[in-house]
Amino acid sequence: MFRWLAKLTQRSSAKAGTAQPQAEHESAATDNSEFVYELPFSPGTSFQVMQGYGGTYSHTETSYYSLDFRMPERTAIHASRSGLVYRVVDHFADGGTHPSYKPKSNTIHILHVDDTLASYVHLVHGGSLVRPGEFVRTGQHIGFSGNTGWSGSPHLHFHVCDALTRERIPTLFKTTRSESEILNEPNWYTRPHDDNAVSTTLPPVPNPPNSAERDPFAFSAELLQHQGRFRALLAEQGYDHSTDFSTVDTLQDVHGLEVCGIPCGTTALQITRMLLGEFSGWNAGWLHEPSYGSHQKWVASIQRDRDLTPEYWDTD
Repeated sequence: MFRWLAKLTQRSSAKAGTAQPQAEHESAATDNSEFVYELPFSPGTSFQVMQGYGGTYSHTETSYYSLDFRMPERTAIHASRSGLVYRVVDHFADGGTHPSYKPKSNTIHILHVDDTLASYVHLVHGGSLVRPGEFVRTGQHIGFSGNTGWSGSPHLHFHVCDALTRERIPTLFKTTRSESEILNEPNWYTRPHDDNAVSTTLPPVPNPPNSAERDPFAFSAELLQHQGRFRALLAEQGYDHSTDFSTVDTLQDVHGLEVCGIPCGTTALQITRMLLGEFSGWNAGWLHEPSYGSHQKWVASIQRDRDLTPEYWDTD
C-alpha cells in the first residue's frame, strides 16, 4: 500500500473510530491526503454511500476511488472544494444501465489549485447552476442531482482525479462524527452545519447547443479573431511560439480553439486555465497525454458548442 494512502487510512480510523478499507490498490501519485473535503450536499442533510471505494458494480480498476451517494433526483449539490469550473454538461435527459449511456451523463467538473479535478456526475437535465470559467467556493450550490447517463437509480457519483493522468485519488471528508474520514459503503453521512456556507438562487445556466442550420465547417471570421487574440495573449504572458507551443488552431465543427505542440502537461494545464479565463462559458477539453513513442505533444482546447459525438469523460 502506498505510504500516503496508509497515512490517510490511519488518520481517518483514529478520528472516526470505524473500520476502513483494507484493499491494497495502486492509485494516483498525487498526494491528496492532507486536504479534507466537504460532503457534496446541503448542510444538515444525510445520504447513504450506496457504492464506495472498490465497489464491485462499477468502482473497479481505474474507477476504484469513486463514491456513489443514493439521493432523490433534484437534490441540491454543493461544491466539496473551491476551484475553477472546467466543464459543464447538462443537456442529456435519459439514463440507463446499458454501456451506451456512459458518455451521456450530465456533469460538472471543477479544477482545484493543486491540479486535481472533482467530478459531480449523473445530474438532472438542465440542472447546472454554474458555467465553465467561473470560480466557485467550497459549499456553493452548483447544481441538482439526477439519474442521467450510465445509472440504474437516482444518485450522485463523485470522484477526484489528477487532471493530467486521470488517476483517481482517495479523499477525506468532514462529517458530523469526524473532522476527517474516508467514506464507506453502506454507511450514512451527515454534512455539518456551517454558518459561512455559500448559497445561490441563480437559475440553471443553459449550455448552448449546436445549431442545425449552421455549417460546422463554414469560414468563421469570429473564430479567426479569437485565434489571433489568444495567440497575442500567449506572447504577452511570456509563452514562446517555438518553445512553449507550435500553433493555435480553430475548431470549426465545435466553434473552438486548440493550442498544439505544448511540451509538457503542466504548461498545457496553465494554458487551459488561460483559455477558461478568456472564453467564459466555453467548455475546456480533457487533456490527453501524448502517445508513447510518437512525436505528438500536449494539446489544450476549448469549445463553445456541444460536441455531437461526446467524448467519454469518466462519468461512470
